[in-house]
Amino acid sequence: MSRIVTLSRRVLVGGMVLFLLGCGGGGNGGGSSPTAPTSSGTGNLTGTYAGTFTSSLGGGSGNIDATLTQSGNRLSGSVQLSGNPRLLFTSGTVSGTVEGTSVVFGVVSTSGVHRVNFQGTVSGTRISGTYSASNGDAGTWSITRT
Repeated sequence: MSRIVTLSRRVLVGGMVLFLLGCGGGGNGGGSSPTAPTSSGTGNLTGTYAGTFTSSLGGGSGNIDATLTQSGNRLSGSVQLSGNPRLLFTSGTVSGTVEGTSVVFGVVSTSGVHRVNFQGTVSGTRISGTYSASNGDAGTWSITRT
């Protein structure tokens, strides 16, 4: 639990944001194929991904394109968002961790102003879960290795 709290604090301070839908305020690896399972219990998540997000608060939906790099249990990378005119930003930086089949990461906008926290589960080449944004938006997301 302390790892999640520590990660959450890093995300708040360092900021990570995938997408932030315009609900008001806002403050605040390369395409490799799946590899043998790592000690974390999942295959290495390094690769390119595509998918969607949907706001549960009426903010609509959009597309996610991500490049992820896994080193040990650390996850890093970048994301591009599109398809939703209410987005507060369209690109950001990923930082997080992988534990077993659980993924926790944050995305911070390129400007460093906006952030979104993600929690998800890895199942084969798919990662899906929930997100919560610094502007109060929340919803679901799913990406699949391309």
